[in-house]
Amino acid sequence: MQRSYYVGPGKDRVRLDSIGDVDEAAANGVLDETHWVELKRLLPTGKAQNAEVARDLASLSVDGGIFVVGVEDAGGKAGAVVGITADPEVVRDRIDQVSRGRIEPPLNVTTRTVADGTRTVLIVTVPRSAIGPHMVDGQYWGRGDTGKRPLADSEVRMLMLARAGASESISTRLRAIRREFDKVPVAAAQHAHIVVLVEPTSPLAAGPRLVTLLKNAHPFEIVLPALNATGLTQGYPHLGLRNHVVRDPRGIHGLSIPPDEDAVANEAALLAMLAADDGSVTLTCGRASDTWGPNDAGQERVIASLIRDLVEGGMRVAVHVGQTYLSYGGPWGVSVYIDKLLGIRASEASETMAEFRFSPYPMAEYEATTEFTADEMSDPVVVLDRLLRPLFHGLGVEHKYLP
Repeated sequence: MQRSYYVGPGKDRVRLDSIGDVDEAAANGVLDETHWVELKRLLPTGKAQNAEVARDLASLSVDGGIFVVGVEDAGGKAGAVVGITADPEVVRDRIDQVSRGRIEPPLNVTTRTVADGTRTVLIVTVPRSAIGPHMVDGQYWGRGDTGKRPLADSEVRMLMLARAGASESISTRLRAIRREFDKVPVAAAQHAHIVVLVEPTSPLAAGPRLVTLLKNAHPFEIVLPALNATGLTQGYPHLGLRNHVVRDPRGIHGLSIPPDEDAVANEAALLAMLAADDGSVTLTCGRASDTWGPNDAGQERVIASLIRDLVEGGMRVAVHVGQTYLSYGGPWGVSVYIDKLLGIRASEASETMAEFRFSPYPMAEYEATTEFTADEMSDPVVVLDRLLRPLFHGLGVEHKYLP
């Protein structure tokens, strides 16, 4: 699977799928140390060296970037691609331990290995952090033009204010999607509705956009390959049911019911998804809760299994579209918003003698945001845990869905 890396504004994303790619990028100056690139020839072991790695990773998390191990730093320029001498898996595990154990708050990074039989290079993707800046040994770190540096108190305050503003912007956008993209008006809804928004957190490469590449495509063409063999087409409604095309200038838009049918009357069957030209995937569904079981006398129940499947499905479709059609292999942001939750129990409460074990959900809405990489989709429960654990804990079902 090809992946590309963001190395700064105004630059093409760089592919590093082989040692030959790394050699070429180093020779052409693409891997010179910058605000977005950090090089290490080796990673010596020891407490001081781990702290140095932690500072490098924390500094890159402000705007995102890559940490490349196995390439010489020739005075800020990319030197020889020498490869590492240690066991790559040992180095990978160490980087993961440092990112989670030496940085506060812990940082999620993804490490890939490229090799040619004699040389091995590790490429660590550090996404722009939604919870940054990050601290190492009591000091916040950022980057200058060619490397890391401590952040001044004023810079930390500005970054935290920007983070708060970004969080408010996401909240506003999610609620706007619920009002404007979901076909059921909030006031008319009988069930909880879910909004999922997945979008690239680095710029896309220049090139044709989705509407141009797939101008006559059916939504099935971009959904089914992404969900093949995942089991994510078993619930109802599921992403494979988006068999009605909606003409939309923003991208490929599918709906689970005919566009001219009464959305309110078909609320529980309603699922809409837009794969847009900007690489984002927007998903709404009218069945985050539903009346459940013959013994519940019409009581609403939150369907945690469907929520989990729709979130994972949205992420998988976004990654598939980004890699297959838009030449994007960078990090992603995923946000979820669910309304009308107050006082509703999980559907598991409908099991015999089970209701007393599940408390009514104590809040009207749930909202969460995290970042992830394509590599994390090999074990998506890690991302789902970050995004959905508070919701599932409130419902009392986290041990069932987040092992």
